[in-house]
Amino acid sequence: MLSVQKSKPLISQSTIKFVVRFLWNSKNGVSKNIPPRQQQSENIALADALNLLVKSTEEVKRPSLYDSLTQGPVEEQLNSVKVKISETQTHVSDQLIANILQGIKSSNIDSLQEKINYSQLYEMNSRDLSSYIAGITSEQTLFEILETFYNHKKLNIRVLTNVLLNKNLKHLEKSPISHLQLREYTEFNSLDITKLEIILLKKYHDLKQPLNVIRLLKQNLDSKYVPLIKSQELPPFYERIIWRFVFEYLKQYKELHYIEQLNNIKSSFIIWEASTKNSNLVARDILAFHKDLNELQKHFLKIASADNLSHIQLRRLKRMSIKYKISRLDPVDTALYEGLNDVLESEFNPLQSTEQLQADEESVRKVYV
Repeated sequence: MLSVQKSKPLISQSTIKFVVRFLWNSKNGVSKNIPPRQQQSENIALADALNLLVKSTEEVKRPSLYDSLTQGPVEEQLNSVKVKISETQTHVSDQLIANILQGIKSSNIDSLQEKINYSQLYEMNSRDLSSYIAGITSEQTLFEILETFYNHKKLNIRVLTNVLLNKNLKHLEKSPISHLQLREYTEFNSLDITKLEIILLKKYHDLKQPLNVIRLLKQNLDSKYVPLIKSQELPPFYERIIWRFVFEYLKQYKELHYIEQLNNIKSSFIIWEASTKNSNLVARDILAFHKDLNELQKHFLKIASADNLSHIQLRRLKRMSIKYKISRLDPVDTALYEGLNDVLESEFNPLQSTEQLQADEESVRKVYV
């Protein structure tokens, strides 16, 4: 005898309760007091609950007489049919909202791209252009700026530096302009190419590619970098990058070796500014080696060589050295000399507040400018 399994209800308990409440309200005339628009919305909700709004796309199984003769009784055929039940069904309104949001997002991206007027970028001063490039978050946009400046002969080492040092540029291998093309770029001279290689030291470090940093240093330190430093052709910004990574990656010689080799107060200060470890010992080496320091430089280095110098004080001293060019400063103005000395005394005092230090530095800046 054929066993009959108890079928599961096709309509949930909540739907049944909704229908009963709807019929009860209709019978008792409750719906008469409901506004037509609200009544219509309730009818739609009822139809939606009963799945009457979605037309079934599945073909109804109607076994033919031939199938009944060849495949057995109708009940057995229906039991063998595999029913596909969708686990999730996105509501029409949810899908519509998702599409609208996606459209808004896409239109915003397109409008941002359209806002870039490269002809205006060409006319920007270097400071505004640097600020603009620093604020770009799209790697593709950075590549586009690099390419269009290159194609229109507007690319210079400053623009290239701003693009390369943007933290959102992470895939140098995807650059539309190759290293070889930059080397052959007619607007670049040999010094610009060297500056590019130095900037790549910083970029490879930021991208955590130490082998590329070491490779460039070994290739160029003695043959290019040191001769340019000796001849004072390399700006302090680039020289500072070189010394930082020489001491961090090569570790062949200590700072004193290069201080003695170069025998130049300016380079000695830059080496101290670039040092990340034992900066106080480097300051002592400079004091001991250079006999022609002026009084302000001696005072500065004595403070920088203190053992109890905090990290914050050291950082502010290095900022002062870079900003006021202590290595080349020979003050003839008494106000400037006294102002700098006051700031140095404040920096050395660990009890001095940060606000007071900034006020002291601002007073010196006014005298200096």
